[in-house]
Amino acid sequence: MQYRFGNIKLYADDIILLASTVSALQKMLGICSDYARGHNIEFNSSKSVCMRFGRDITKVAYYPNIYWEGYGLSWVDSYCCLFK
Repeated sequence: MQYRFGNIKLYADDIILLASTVSALQKMLGICSDYARGHNIEFNSSKSVCMRFGRDITKVAYYPNIYWEGYGLSWVDSYCCLFK
């Protein structure tokens, strides 16, 4: 079963967070971390990545650091997940 709520897409044990800015994404990750700690949930940050969407993304020279529980996330051009 698949659920959608705002900027979060959930399917099985996968989560996709969509944010309009890098700072909004970092805030969403912080909220997820706080929730996980309060509900005894563990996320695998080594399998987590960031991907940028939009116009002229090939012209972006700088990708800011995004952190998930102290782990720096990588920026990727594509990613395979269960969502279709």
